[in-house]
Amino acid sequence: MTDTENKAVISEWQVINLRLTTFYDDTMPLQFKQNEWFREVAGEDAETTITRRDLFQQEGNFGEGRLILGMPAMTIPQRVDWFYVSPTGLGNPFDNLENAISKFVPIMNKWLESSFDTMRIGLGSVSLLPAKDKESANKQLASYLLAVKLEPDSSDFLYHINHPRRSKTPVEGLDINRLSKWMVSLSSEIGLSTASVRKNFSCLLETDMNTSAQYQGNLPKNHYAAILNELVTLTQEIVEKGDVK
Repeated sequence: MTDTENKAVISEWQVINLRLTTFYDDTMPLQFKQNEWFREVAGEDAETTITRRDLFQQEGNFGEGRLILGMPAMTIPQRVDWFYVSPTGLGNPFDNLENAISKFVPIMNKWLESSFDTMRIGLGSVSLLPAKDKESANKQLASYLLAVKLEPDSSDFLYHINHPRRSKTPVEGLDINRLSKWMVSLSSEIGLSTASVRKNFSCLLETDMNTSAQYQGNLPKNHYAAILNELVTLTQEIVEKGDVK
C-alpha cells in the first residue's frame, strides 16, 4: 500500500472540537458587545452564562454539538474564543471534520463581519482517526509524516511542528503559522455487564492555523473572510496530506 493509499479522506476524521480565536488591542468595546454575540451567531440565547472577574463564558446547543463563547479577562491583548464541541462536553468526537467545518465556519465569518477590528485570527481543530490497534495507528500516522521514521511498535510518540507560509490573501506581508501536533491516542471502555476493558486506538491530530503576531496593526476588515477561508484550506491540506511544507 502506498502512502497516498494509506491516507484517509477528511470525512473519516472525527472532530473533537473546532476553535476560532481573535485578538484585540482594545478591551472596552468588547465588554459592551459580549452579551449580544451568542444570540447573533447561534440565533438563540445562550443556555448558560458565567460571569467572573477572570472569565466571561456563554454556552448553548448548535448543530450536532455545543457552541461556547469564552473571553478570559486580564489578557493582553484581549482574546475571544469560540468553540464547537461535543454535546457531552467530555472531549468526545461528535461529527466528522468536514461536516463540522461546513457548519462552524459560516457562522464565524458572519461574526467576524460584525465584530471589531482584530489583530490576529486563528482556527484550531482537534480530531481523531480510529485504528484497530497500536500498530495500525502508527502505520497510519507514518503515512502523514514522511520526514519521520516511525516504527509500527513505537510507543509514546509525539510530533509537533510549525511550517509558516506567506498568506495568499491580498494582505501584504502577512504570514500564516501552520502548527500541527500528531500522536497515537489510547482510550479505554469498561463493559458494564462483563467488566471487560476495551482499548481504543486512534491517530490524534491537533492543528492551529493563525496569522502571525509579527504583522503590525489590525488586519484589514475587508479581508477577514479571505483570511478565515485560507485558514480552513490550510487545515484541510494538513488533514488530507499530512506534514507538508
